[in-house]
Amino acid sequence: MVRENAGFEASDSEIEVMRAAAWNFTKLGVDGLVVGFAKSGWLSLEPLTAVIEAAPAVPVTFHRAFDTLEDPLSAVGTLSSVSRIDGILTSGGEGSPEERCSRLRAYAARSGPRVAIIAGGGVDLEAFRVFVSAGCVRQIHVGRAAREGANPEGPVAATAVRRLRDLADAHA
Repeated sequence: MVRENAGFEASDSEIEVMRAAAWNFTKLGVDGLVVGFAKSGWLSLEPLTAVIEAAPAVPVTFHRAFDTLEDPLSAVGTLSSVSRIDGILTSGGEGSPEERCSRLRAYAARSGPRVAIIAGGGVDLEAFRVFVSAGCVRQIHVGRAAREGANPEGPVAATAVRRLRDLADAHA
């Protein structure tokens, strides 16, 4: 992930630091970057373009800045038109796992086959089960669901990872 602060906006100097980081990651052989910007509920494409131009030919996932957008469905179309973006990481918004799954499915329909919608953020065991059984996404980024005691700050637990793998395998 290329990020210089805890928010989804960046100053010109922070953009320069992120450009350098993206370039250095490319030189290290990373196979993708995670980056994204939003301001007042709208996509910020200028800083996104500036950062990803520093890492030519590396695929990009737009991160959870997406979840702050006023019109996420429209943003899916805009982001899908950026050739370097191959994924959008999103929680699917507020609500029950079923409501989130419905939105994730709508985003996936809008993005088309080239851009993956990746469920992430607030994916606990219940949400994981719903997303996998409903098949609303093909990729899920887990944090707390793979950690000891579902603590987002806790260590990854092998038993939790096995449980997730078994759930996914049961619905494959």
